[in-house]
Amino acid sequence: MIELGQSQTTSMLEVVHSFEKISGKPFELQFVPEAALSAQRAASTDPLQVSFTTLMLNIAHGIQVNTTLSDQVFAFPLASIEDYARQVMG
Repeated sequence: MIELGQSQTTSMLEVVHSFEKISGKPFELQFVPEAALSAQRAASTDPLQVSFTTLMLNIAHGIQVNTTLSDQVFAFPLASIEDYARQVMG
């Protein structure tokens, strides 16, 4: 499996702030407390819900990606969050 992303840990909130800065517009955000996600995961009997709440908890902590393999496989640099935001925000 090839991990794609940035080598430094980037939180989703930092990503949102990058898009806000580039678009010049604030985004409406909703926050779910980590304790609520943990309780939801602990109480769930549905494997899909357990997977999603675990994913949300991991995202809340920020995800660090090992880019060693992707740097070797791809002959071009991957876009930064800011570059991607500029591209999609027009």
